Amino acid sequence: MPWFSQKSRVRKLNPRHASGFRACVLLILLAAGQPLDAPPVPAQSPPPLPGLSAGARSTPSTPSTQSTPSTQAGGKNPMTADLGGGVKMELVWVPARGSDGGFWMGKYEVTQEQYEAVTGKNPSGFKGAKNPVETVSWNDATDFCRKASQKTGGTCSLPSVAQWTYACLAGGTGDYGFAGGAGQLGEYAWYSENSGGQTHPVGQKKPNAWGLYDMHGNVWEWCEDEEGGGRALRGGGWSVSAESCRASIRSRYVPTSTSDLNGFRVVVSGRTR
Repeated sequence: MPWFSQKSRVRKLNPRHASGFRACVLLILLAAGQPLDAPPVPAQSPPPLPGLSAGARSTPSTPSTQSTPSTQAGGKNPMTADLGGGVKMELVWVPARGSDGGFWMGKYEVTQEQYEAVTGKNPSGFKGAKNPVETVSWNDATDFCRKASQKTGGTCSLPSVAQWTYACLAGGTGDYGFAGGAGQLGEYAWYSENSGGQTHPVGQKKPNAWGLYDMHGNVWEWCEDEEGGGRALRGGGWSVSAESCRASIRSRYVPTSTSDLNGFRVVVSGRTR
């Protein structure tokens, strides 16, 4: 009869030999240097940031099946930055990748009320406090980051293209940061097929696996990198097709140019001012 048969009989340990058996196991573990009843090692938490307060714990949704998700979960332990005047900015943790450290990223694109709280102005064409700010140049976006850094005590900046892409795809690969491909884009993004020719309040569509909203569509997002004589933009927007909302699609503008197609989100590190 094969050893894996369900009818195989298992011999029971004679109670008279049980104590001796346990003693042998103990000696083997001690000889191997194996700790006994060691407490579990706690998971590493994202670092706190000066000027920020911890929010409620959130559970990321299921990563895209067309990607290879990171082994670390992002989007946990959200933080809130106080921009003044009762206006807050929510940040979620993006875990480390290889030797690159993790970072905090805006849960949403920077909204018009957030931009106005920091800069005192709102240049947007599609007005709405919760709509993403647009008609801002790369220079405007970096000026916002400088002033926001002064308010929060952290170091606020635009994401690099590598940071943006990694966060958009939730540590995976593929065209989109969710399962289902272009056929499911309407559940996650405002683009030419459903936007009605304008931006929409942030956070109305589904987030990606790390709790980041509107990484595809609504407005193109400025990145830190110089690219082809201009500054990089990623993510697509309200006026473009599903194909143009893919994470790999490149766009660029000169840093002084403005358009109602373009906005941004921020990353924040723990370095103090």
